[in-house]
Amino acid sequence: MKGSRKSITPFLVPGSKRSSPVRLNSPAAAAAAADVQGAVVEKGIEVMGKMVDKQLQIIDEAQEKAENFLKKEVRLNYSGNSGVGLANLY
Repeated sequence: MKGSRKSITPFLVPGSKRSSPVRLNSPAAAAAAADVQGAVVEKGIEVMGKMVDKQLQIIDEAQEKAENFLKKEVRLNYSGNSGVGLANLY
């Protein structure tokens, strides 16, 4: 009896989240499906473009922060009352 088991198509299983296959019975239906697919692709490209722009903005902001930090002059106060003399630093 090996191999006699029928394969179960996912869209026929009760509770399956997969939809049944699209049946394009007319050229108009096929054209509409192609239009929808084209619109989905265009929207996906638009969304990805926005995501890339946002990442580039984040990178630019981080570079600007680093640049501003490196422009700052750092001064050390080594003559305070801390008890550490200049000779002890080396």
